[in-house]
Amino acid sequence: MPYPKKESPEVADPSDEAFVDLYETIYGESLDESEQSEEQMQDLQELVMMMPELANALASGDIGATEAALMIFREASNV
Repeated sequence: MPYPKKESPEVADPSDEAFVDLYETIYGESLDESEQSEEQMQDLQELVMMMPELANALASGDIGATEAALMIFREASNV
């Protein structure tokens, strides 16, 4: 008898606009073409995708950039 598959939770991918808003909220400046900005954005995207509830809420519009930033900072302070 086969074992039932464990389903991994679906993680929605927030829009580019949502990530830009979140970036600007966290870093306090506009996203530009610099290497530093690109690295910061990549790190931010990876961090959000490791937090499925946050990614889904951001993708669906249930929370905005300010609330998402607060969730990230709270999580970071618990580490």
